Amino acid sequence: MISNEFEILPLNLKPGEWTQQGLVLILMATFFLNGCAAMNQAYSKMMAPPWDLSFVEKNKSFPTTKKKKPTRDEDLQIDLDFARQLYNQKTFAVAEYYLKKVMVKHPDHPEAIKLLPWAYFFQKSYDKALMAFHRAHSHIRINADFLIGIGWSYFSMKQYELALEYFIKTEAMKGNSYQAHKGKAFSYLLLSRTEDAAGEFRKIFSLGKTTETLENFTVDLYQEQDGFLDIVPTKPGSTSVFTLPVEHPRYPSAQLGISHPDSSGLDQAWDLYHKKSYRKALEVFKDLPRPQAGSLDGQNGQAWSYLKNRQPRKAEEIFKDILNVYPHFIGAVKGAAEIDRMKMKEAVFADYYFEKNRNRIAFNKYKILTKKYPKWSQPLARLGQLELRRKDYDEARELFQKSLQLTADNTDARRGMEEIQKTLEPQLYEADQALKSGDYKRAAVIYADYIEENASLKFTASLAHAYNGLGWCQYQKRRYHLAVNKFQTARAHKDFELEAAKGLGLSYYGMEKFSHAAKALKLPYIADPHLEETAYILDWSILKGWELNDAKNYFKQSLKEYPLRASLYMGMGWIHYREGYPNLAVEFFLKAISLDPEFALSEEFKEVLKNERFGWQVHNRLGWTYYLKKDYQKSMEMFRISLKQQPNKSEARKGIGYILFKIGKNQMAARFLEECLRLNPDPNPVIEENDRQEEAIAPYELETTAR
Repeated sequence: MISNEFEILPLNLKPGEWTQQGLVLILMATFFLNGCAAMNQAYSKMMAPPWDLSFVEKNKSFPTTKKKKPTRDEDLQIDLDFARQLYNQKTFAVAEYYLKKVMVKHPDHPEAIKLLPWAYFFQKSYDKALMAFHRAHSHIRINADFLIGIGWSYFSMKQYELALEYFIKTEAMKGNSYQAHKGKAFSYLLLSRTEDAAGEFRKIFSLGKTTETLENFTVDLYQEQDGFLDIVPTKPGSTSVFTLPVEHPRYPSAQLGISHPDSSGLDQAWDLYHKKSYRKALEVFKDLPRPQAGSLDGQNGQAWSYLKNRQPRKAEEIFKDILNVYPHFIGAVKGAAEIDRMKMKEAVFADYYFEKNRNRIAFNKYKILTKKYPKWSQPLARLGQLELRRKDYDEARELFQKSLQLTADNTDARRGMEEIQKTLEPQLYEADQALKSGDYKRAAVIYADYIEENASLKFTASLAHAYNGLGWCQYQKRRYHLAVNKFQTARAHKDFELEAAKGLGLSYYGMEKFSHAAKALKLPYIADPHLEETAYILDWSILKGWELNDAKNYFKQSLKEYPLRASLYMGMGWIHYREGYPNLAVEFFLKAISLDPEFALSEEFKEVLKNERFGWQVHNRLGWTYYLKKDYQKSMEMFRISLKQQPNKSEARKGIGYILFKIGKNQMAARFLEECLRLNPDPNPVIEENDRQEEAIAPYELETTAR
């Protein structure tokens, strides 16, 4: 059981306790009865916004009083936002689950109705997609996009006449003309009406692209491949009907399902781009109304236009923004790769002179690259190497540090830092190597000796380095109170401010001084909010160290900025659990598990699962997550716990059957799968990766069922 760490102030005061706690009661009464302005001001200062992190000075506990339960609309919006974000990440199976959940509570929700069929479609569950598109069309008959979905679903199921019928209906309803012509063209092609197919392709492609498409997708080729034709890509970047090479770099079919504004202005801009009028195209993209310019299609077009206008820095920034939201969108993936190729190509001459020891020429060329690509770490690392050749160690160190701030794993910069240290500070180099190898005792002795030898000198970066290293040694040995002192000293030097602050926060966390941990972790978190180790510990520290309502506000705001961080959902789950809403808590727990099962499964969480009726659902989710990671031992453990808690449910039996099949125990697998089907004749299918070498030359996703 979790400990009751949040109790209301007791009124049965013992002798000697009256002064402090009685004063608190008197002040509270004064505040509420008299409305004391001075006290109100002091209270407001103390309760500064929680994301400021500066007001926290001591551990705070959770109150037992219940807060207002989120409304039904708030619950729906949370689930819908999560589904949309996972859809954009191409995590379609989890997105499907939450879209269904929204529709159970709100069957006519328009966005869920629009998105669910495409979630089925991109999982290649074309029969389910077809039914969902028909159902959606019956709800919203004026939306021709559903006809597009019906057409592509019939096409995917090889019912080309029916597909053609719905593509023609789309065109008649003045729906998405591009998809209508493309769908008609492919349907004609597979019906051996090549001339009609060519005519439709010519309405959306140039003559050259039409010829290329007809050569790549012929009926003969289709028959040679035993009827196999990828509709959606099997893996990122692979060729399919929805990612035709001739559609580069727009790939409109890959954007189906993603909400998009009126496309007339976008079509005009893309027409200019394909006609190689890149300057005019860029002007049109930049002048589009905000909904169009901010859409995936608009951002992608603007980035490619910048790239063609030889402004790779601006293009790179936009591609990065796109990939933060749509990490697998083929247009942005190829755009980022193209910029990388451009960089490497431009660096060829600089690298040539670098290898030939023509240092001055190499130096000038790398300088030009740093100005052109200020966020590229490699030229800075090479400039550092050149300074090393000149034995200007201070300048070299500064360049390596700048390089590592941009790319933490830059090999050249790391080797350069080690070389400087080995030359100038062999004692610290030896200690660092011992620390890396896990020999904390030896490393600590060397760091301590260095500090003692140089204690009377000025506080330099080298001395801060020794304090920081000694702090990490003591942290690894769980001597947190000693580590705190060392990290506090080390962070006084700017070179070790971030790393020592991180060590300080982790040490306070180990001491269970959670509000102190949150305050210390503020700086490294702001420097890199995407670093999971820091973000997770910060979130956990806030959960354990702040007042309940402050923590709740922090998690709510952070979820808007980082909607796919598991620790935020886990934190909200714990808050709702402690407010007395276990059913609401489980929804956040399940979201956290779907994002990061290892983080979610803490010892404290295990204790809660043992005693709550929702535990079996969570264990099933964990079981399938571990199964897909091929960790069958942990997966089996989760399903067995679920089965013990709910012996009459089918899902755990299905999971155990799947695991037994994977490990070759087919007879036992059959028994569990039969029991699953007896309890539930139509269990949900499982999307898994088939990587058997005898069956395929590369892994591919496959939908399987208990049957």
